[in-house]
Amino acid sequence: MTERKAKLIYSGELLAFSILFIVLGILVAAGVIYPSQRWRWIFSIVTLVGATWIFTDFFWTLFSEKKRAKSSMIDKILPLPAAAYLLFFDIFSLANGIPNAGDDAVELINFFRFSAAGVFFYIAIIYAFEAIYHYKHPIPGLLEEDDKKEETPTENKPEIEQKPETESKPIEEPIETPKEEVEEAKE
Repeated sequence: MTERKAKLIYSGELLAFSILFIVLGILVAAGVIYPSQRWRWIFSIVTLVGATWIFTDFFWTLFSEKKRAKSSMIDKILPLPAAAYLLFFDIFSLANGIPNAGDDAVELINFFRFSAAGVFFYIAIIYAFEAIYHYKHPIPGLLEEDDKKEETPTENKPEIEQKPETESKPIEEPIETPKEEVEEAKE
């Protein structure tokens, strides 16, 4: 795969995720996706785990030279504000019982809804920025496979032994069948 093609595919994927999160943010903010009790519980648990993973991945990349060589630190730094907000938001909402709030607690549900939509919008902005940034400056791990292919010398590869062609037999001329036999075969 060429460098340009790899950059286009990766940037296209990031742009697709950006569009997805914009649509999710709009749907949640507009109330089309209404945060039911089950939705609030799932969102709180998933984002609590996800925010923890974002911090873990950041520190892993920061302290591991091998991982740092294959990834981009800007990809690890940009989601940190959303992860910090989600950690505190999830702890706050779980401690105050927001996921258990009934449908009559409109203020709590709106707070939850607009917080989720805000995080979706922030993630969409991050993905859009990364799509543009990584087209100009691709991550090292993206082009690593191409570099390995270029480094392997083709001269050291053993040649495949070609077998000599067998003697070709002369083409025999087709035998003409008498018309009588053809007519008998048709009957």
